[in-house]
Amino acid sequence: MARLRNNYIQPYIARKTDHTHFFTEKTFKNILIETGFTLQSVKYETFFFPCSYLNNVFSEFSTGHLLMSLLRRIFPGQAGGLIFASIKAKMSPSLVHIGLEI
Repeated sequence: MARLRNNYIQPYIARKTDHTHFFTEKTFKNILIETGFTLQSVKYETFFFPCSYLNNVFSEFSTGHLLMSLLRRIFPGQAGGLIFASIKAKMSPSLVHIGLEI
């Protein structure tokens, strides 16, 4: 849906955003694992509508929040954001030693 919004519904968003990278849950999980992190949990923010105007309208009212929460549970892949909790694995003494020599 983000591609639909960015390419057709609101193409100016891609030019105005301060986001430099966009990730799916799977791609970001892979990046965390590849860089030595252990994933603890993933939480989903509110539902993502393909039009920012709808997000703003629904966010103003408690019933809108309830609807967005319900839609987020039904369609978790359409979350407006993801929150990853992870920890960095400790380096082994040999890796620390190599790192200090460089």
